[in-house]
Amino acid sequence: MMLNAAEENRKALASLLGIDEEEAAEKLQTRVAVTVADPAGAAFAADLTELIGKMLQIAGGGAAPEIEIAVGGPASTGAPVRFVASMHDDGLTVGAAVERSEWSAVPRFNERICACYAAGVVVARAVGKACPDPFEVGFRALGIPSRPSPIVFDDDVLAGCGGVGTAFLWALQAVQTSGRLTVVDGKNVSDGNLNRCFFYEGEDIGKPKAERLVARAAIGDTVLEPFVGTFHDLLRKRGRIRRVFVTIDSRPGRRSIQADMPFEVFDASTTDVTAVVAHHHRQPTGYACLSCIYPHIPEEDARDRDVAALLGLTLDQVRRRIVDGDTAAALSRNFGAPAETFLGKSMDSLAKARCGSAPVTTAGGRQALAPFAFVSSLAGCLMVLDLMRSQSPDEAPPSNYLQLDPWRPPTPVRRLKARRDRCEFCGDTELKAVFAALWDLPVVP
Repeated sequence: MMLNAAEENRKALASLLGIDEEEAAEKLQTRVAVTVADPAGAAFAADLTELIGKMLQIAGGGAAPEIEIAVGGPASTGAPVRFVASMHDDGLTVGAAVERSEWSAVPRFNERICACYAAGVVVARAVGKACPDPFEVGFRALGIPSRPSPIVFDDDVLAGCGGVGTAFLWALQAVQTSGRLTVVDGKNVSDGNLNRCFFYEGEDIGKPKAERLVARAAIGDTVLEPFVGTFHDLLRKRGRIRRVFVTIDSRPGRRSIQADMPFEVFDASTTDVTAVVAHHHRQPTGYACLSCIYPHIPEEDARDRDVAALLGLTLDQVRRRIVDGDTAAALSRNFGAPAETFLGKSMDSLAKARCGSAPVTTAGGRQALAPFAFVSSLAGCLMVLDLMRSQSPDEAPPSNYLQLDPWRPPTPVRRLKARRDRCEFCGDTELKAVFAALWDLPVVP
């Protein structure tokens, strides 16, 4: 019933380009070679190969590539489409005719965020999507600090172990970290996760994401601890949580985390395959909270009704978001499969799988799509970037929001988003008073 990795990519690409799934599947068979002209770029090339390989085919076994991307120097194959990736002190250039090919030594984090963009360039060419040539990724445009400080986790929490959550840990591998980070997710690994998530392997399918991620990911001197459940479940067990990194793929879920009153929030999300968003705030703040960024919209209710009808469930069951025991029993009756088949899976994943080639759409006509690997990886990198910026001694204008198009070069468009009128959290005077008392803070008007 669940979609596998190839099916997730095929459906997302078909929707993006407005083509049928058969044509999308053909485009995803494009063979790509990542060659290393300068050994200094070998680590970047390995990252790029992994990202591209989650969507396209890596040429091997004597098969001729259709696209080559040469890292740090001239192309070396006879591929009909050839790019050069060149790293300079101030950023990356990818293009068919790069004037100055080189590979300057830059921090590994800079390489990893650039690899996301370089993978997007290759994917765009493979599927026929317009893309600038040359494609420039400037470190200053991204706002990468020139003097990053070591990151220390103090019993912080990562909420969500999907594409963005695993990419957050992948990006953290490229910076200096220590301390303790609890990894929270109530879902199990599915076949469809493998097209966009780092660390998981085929043998992890059906097992708790949080446990498998902690077992496979090594993040500097940071101790990772798994918690199978929701952020609210952990909060009830632990008490207040000071800092949370939010990557769950649900607007109501994000508002629920804000209602649980963490002191500091970092958030990153994707809008299917077309945009990435990053948000950060620390209390007390007179600006936007997480509920301001993700307010309730009518499409949420319309989609919930669609999913309930599709799966034969009540709205209350759908709004639990994760299949519990009672709901698994109902699904077993509805579809004739063992209850264990459904337990721990997300409603969105079940709905996408159930609807096959006719995906559920919201009242706004939008289709919920799994992001491509380079898109969710960019979102994870942006959350690490916000964390770096929050601790950097470099002076920077205040901001709390960034939205980027993963198919276009980054531009310096960080914003300071204001509170939303009638926000269910920061617009509630009583909630603000409780929050201030919880953290011993002054009440912000």
